[in-house]
Amino acid sequence: FFLHAQAGIRDPLWSRGLGDVYKRQVDMLGMVELKNNSPVIFDVTHSLQKPGGLGDKADGRGSSVLDLARAGMSLGLAGLFLEVHPDPTKALCDGPCALPLQKLDQFLNKVKNLDDLIKELK
Repeated sequence: FFLHAQAGIRDPLWSRGLGDVYKRQVDMLGMVELKNNSPVIFDVTHSLQKPGGLGDKADGRGSSVLDLARAGMSLGLAGLFLEVHPDPTKALCDGPCALPLQKLDQFLNKVKNLDDLIKELK
């Protein structure tokens, strides 16, 4: 941390979503407040988890990866973290939340275009 502070670099904060009874909560307002003090990296795929949804492992809402990423990046966040897999149905962990690898280029282009627009409007 000392080297970061000397270089003027703030330590990034990670937002992974909040657990509630519905397992659907992402604190967008919290991320807005946090980004005023440090860069915020939004863990999109973890935020889509449904812990225990498949009995002995987590289920997820992988079909919403792009929607949630767009929502996060519209806040002007520093970046995203997400899980990608060639075949999410065969992933050993968090497959139901993962973005299929063949969709990654298109996903990154869409998110980057939105990020550029948000930064241009700032």
